Formats: sequence, structure tokens, C-alpha cells
Amino acid sequence: MRFIVTFLATLVQFIVLAFISYIILFDGSLLLGLIMSVLISAPVVFIGATAAELYYGLRHGKPGHFVGYGAAYGFVVALLLASILQLSIPMIILTCGLGVIFVGALGLTFFYIRGANPGNARKKRQA
Repeated sequence: MRFIVTFLATLVQFIVLAFISYIILFDGSLLLGLIMSVLISAPVVFIGATAAELYYGLRHGKPGHFVGYGAAYGFVVALLLASILQLSIPMIILTCGLGVIFVGALGLTFFYIRGANPGNARKKRQA
């Protein structure tokens, strides 16, 4: 249940952050930006949250680990998105910078919203 709440909270936060990034980078239609943000956010957050949940359950993660891995994931996603949109070099740098900052912050919020004790999935239950 915690994963579902965490996933939905992270998805909403990522949609908002992607929309803010769209407003910073482009001067297009706000409706188009909102639609793009939702369409991009769903698969990105699904993959990221699943990987974070696996790491959360199997390792003794600390908040710094989630920020670091989130920032690395944000850089990769931003670089992929910038290459798809064929942006110029300064726009690629700005996009990757926003991705590192925003997704790193989402990694931290994932850790704290998720709660519980990380690393307990490996322990065997004794009957």
C-alpha cells in the first residue's frame, strides 16, 4: 500500500516538475505542455519508482543514495528526452541540469514518503 501512495505522489510531483520545465524551456501552448508532461511522466516515474522500490527493499538505502541515484536517472532521462526533441547544446545542458535537480529531489521525497525500514525484504521471517 505504501508503494502505491508513494508512486502516485511521485507521479503528481513529476508531472508538476515536468510542466515547470516545459514552461522554462519552451514558449508553447500550456495545454500542449500539460499533455506532454503527463505522457512523459507516466513511463519515467513507473520505471524509476519500480527501480527505487527494488533498491529500497533489498538494500539499506540512505537518503543520500536516493538523491544520487535519482540525479543520475534524471540526467539519463533528460539526455534521452533532449536527443529525441533535438535540442541545441545550451538547451541540452539546461534540460540535463533541471533533470538532475528535479529527479534528485524526487528521489529524496520517495525515500521519506515510502517510510518503513529499508532493507527488510532480504530478512527471512521466523515462524
